[in-house]
Amino acid sequence: MAHAIESRAKSAANELRDRLDKAERQVVNLNATNIEEFLLLLDEIERMFEELIKNEMDVRPEEGRWEGLLSRISSKPGPLVVAAKRAGGLAQLRQRYPPAENFWWHLDTEVTKRRVRTIRRAVVTLVALVVVVAGALWALDFFFPPDPRAVALVNTNAAIDQALTDPDLSEEERWAKALGAVEQAQEALPNEPELMVWEA
Repeated sequence: MAHAIESRAKSAANELRDRLDKAERQVVNLNATNIEEFLLLLDEIERMFEELIKNEMDVRPEEGRWEGLLSRISSKPGPLVVAAKRAGGLAQLRQRYPPAENFWWHLDTEVTKRRVRTIRRAVVTLVALVVVVAGALWALDFFFPPDPRAVALVNTNAAIDQALTDPDLSEEERWAKALGAVEQAQEALPNEPELMVWEA
């Protein structure tokens, strides 16, 4: 009798190993045709572990393989979710095989949560970057303000360029408008060499 129990336990352990082998092979090649079988296989392996542990079988090597498989599925759920989506989606598969309580039946919601977290993190990073750049520009302007003479000269050069390229004016009107901008600037910057060139 003891021999029969021991051989049944060994055959159950061998079945578990076979199922683990199959799951490890399938996890790298999930598609719409095998996803359903794969999810059910995971449930079956989980039940087999519970049964063997309840019967006090030493399944430590298999537990290591099982945890590695679950870790792979958890860390890279994309292929499983994509395969399930092609087969109608995990929601439909959950309805077909209730109670579907294990985490692998709910990886679609996990993928959605991860995407939301990634988007949220990217938005926060972008906002922080904009705030830092805006703050740096404000601080630069506040603590090291530009020379008012340089600002006036830049504005004058812009007014001259605009006057000389105005398509609505004749050439004489353009030059007159540019000279007017120079004369106006000379009142604020009387000894500016760049403006004196226009007097010649």
